Amino acid sequence: MNALAAALAAHRLGADARAISAGLAAVSASEMRFVRQAIDGIEVVNDAYNANPESMRASIRAFAESSSAAQRRVVVLGDMLELGDAAESLHRELGEWLPEAIAGGPPELAIFVGPLSAAASRAFARAAPESESLHLPDAGAASAEALRAVLRAGDSVLFKASRGVALERLIAALAAPGAGAGAGAVAGARSSAESETRAGPRPRAGGSR
Repeated sequence: MNALAAALAAHRLGADARAISAGLAAVSASEMRFVRQAIDGIEVVNDAYNANPESMRASIRAFAESSSAAQRRVVVLGDMLELGDAAESLHRELGEWLPEAIAGGPPELAIFVGPLSAAASRAFARAAPESESLHLPDAGAASAEALRAVLRAGDSVLFKASRGVALERLIAALAAPGAGAGAGAVAGARSSAESETRAGPRPRAGGSR
């Protein structure tokens, strides 16, 4: 049983979020399969090995249950590839569903990566206008700069996408010496990454393919 499945099973059996989080931290997971690491005060949850609509939802649910003590919950969701003609509608449905995925309110910040995820970004912005959303074109250097600009110490951040998106490049950029997070020039970084942003007051949340 991998870490994601274990977290879901523990939740169904009544384990609380802190117990689930502690258990996940103690388990040696496969590379990029719900692996937790700390980077400059940010909790990174790397589940970016692969993604499809079902595993994306399962990962977000597990993240929500195990990260409720975080100051701010952030999701970085990349394209789900190889979905054929249904790709746009499935990404749009993900964006519409995301605000309902976390008890106590939607994620305070949702970042979508890749051309297919533009549909998810637009849908999320409509469904959760009180949250902040950001669309990045890819996992390249400009996007890494934009990501660093919006993250801050105390965040808990889930990374999930299909393998071809290579979200691990964003994680590596965060972990690079001297990278830091929470840079002041947010607007400039977003512009350079051709991002789309919706912002509003953020309520405090309660409580694979």
